[in-house]
Amino acid sequence: MSSIADDLYRMFHVWMGPVRGGLAIGTIIACCLMAAMVGIVGAEVVTLGLIAVPTMLKRGYHKDIALGSVCAGGGLSTLIPPSVVFIVYAMAAGVSVGKLFIAGIGPGLLLAMLYILYILGRCLINPQLAPPAPKKERELSFKQKSRHLTGLILPFLIAAGVLGSIYAGIATPTEAAGVGCVGATLACLTNRRLDWPAVKHVLFSGSSDKMLKDMIVISQ
Repeated sequence: MSSIADDLYRMFHVWMGPVRGGLAIGTIIACCLMAAMVGIVGAEVVTLGLIAVPTMLKRGYHKDIALGSVCAGGGLSTLIPPSVVFIVYAMAAGVSVGKLFIAGIGPGLLLAMLYILYILGRCLINPQLAPPAPKKERELSFKQKSRHLTGLILPFLIAAGVLGSIYAGIATPTEAAGVGCVGATLACLTNRRLDWPAVKHVLFSGSSDKMLKDMIVISQ
């Protein structure tokens, strides 16, 4: 998933770089797309924090707007489906997960738009907060920029697969998570980044790390 986030951010860097605060705006948009794939605030904040924050700080962005765009954008995962928060709430309250997902789309996108307007306003008042990308990085032909748009294809396909399977009644939210896993695996294969170290990291990450290792030792 980090490779997809990297491609997304590189694309927004190319297209939004010339605008003051463009990288922060690109971060918010990337957070929206990531939210539609992962549905977890922590995963989104950590992934884009490792990619976006160093890039913005390197280009002279103030740390407040760099960190704020990642934290605020990452929080959109609580509203934009498939939100894990909605799933937990639906189980506790006995309401429809699908209806909660549909109800969260509008507020999530509205909040993202307000974040973008805030960044534009702050940068208009104080241009030193977020300078535009260097001129060298802006001197790309339209054809070169268009190549970076391919970074949107995989995120859209994964999000469409997860949300579409739920809204169409083909899969439950739990089963849709499996659709997302298959999509992420195919994305890694497409990007030629699926190898044993990456698979091992996914299998053994989390609090159940030691338990999984013990199970493998026992099975051997």
